[in-house]
Amino acid sequence: MSVLRGLEEGGMIDVFRELHGYGELDVLDVSHATQTDTPLAVPATEVEGKRFDHTIVTQTLDPRERYYDQDRFRCSDHAPLIAVFRP
Repeated sequence: MSVLRGLEEGGMIDVFRELHGYGELDVLDVSHATQTDTPLAVPATEVEGKRFDHTIVTQTLDPRERYYDQDRFRCSDHAPLIAVFRP
């Protein structure tokens, strides 16, 4: 959490929090379960062994969208994190 707090002071933002609000900073944005053979079959509300990722960028990039690309999940133990910015 120390990474997320105070980003704006340095001109940076966490893309997920910028798009979805800051609310409780202890709520994780979950990519997928890590302690199962079928990680995509586990609903996010039931995930244990969470993996979470952040996209931290300069405020001027103006993010529009951010999501995990689960179609490419099998390439790694991370689902690729995609961020779309204003053209």
